[in-house]
Amino acid sequence: KDDMEYVNKDALGEFALSGSVFLSCLNNRDFSDAYNLTYGHHMENGGMYGDVTKFLDKKYFESHKTGKFYNDKYTWDISLFAVLKTDAGDPVVYNASSYIGSASNVISYLEKNAEHYRSVPSDSQVIALSTCYDTETNGRVIVFGKLENKREVKDS
Repeated sequence: KDDMEYVNKDALGEFALSGSVFLSCLNNRDFSDAYNLTYGHHMENGGMYGDVTKFLDKKYFESHKTGKFYNDKYTWDISLFAVLKTDAGDPVVYNASSYIGSASNVISYLEKNAEHYRSVPSDSQVIALSTCYDTETNGRVIVFGKLENKREVKDS
């Protein structure tokens, strides 16, 4: 319904104070958008998106360049390319027009404003992992990755 729905619900829709990792309501559920924005709580134990803020450290960013992303139907490789410290009202990262057609405006913005950045093609399909930054009420840290090598999950 909106981007607050799973802040305090688990993946099955039941109340859970810690909420869930979830995709923005403005994105297509199949992750087919050029820019896919996900949210997760910053858990001190490293759960959910608790490790996202570690990417602000240059050494950590440089030593963590790849990842995997899974949902119930597909798996992707991710090339992590940027980390941004911003606020919840960031007009580029959280603007609905960022979801349509191309992520090139987001990529250009990151090239100029990210704490740490590695170059990616402007036509990349992007996933963003957004979490709260614990020192500021509306502070956010977002790690950005290029989605690649989409594969169908096979039943075992």
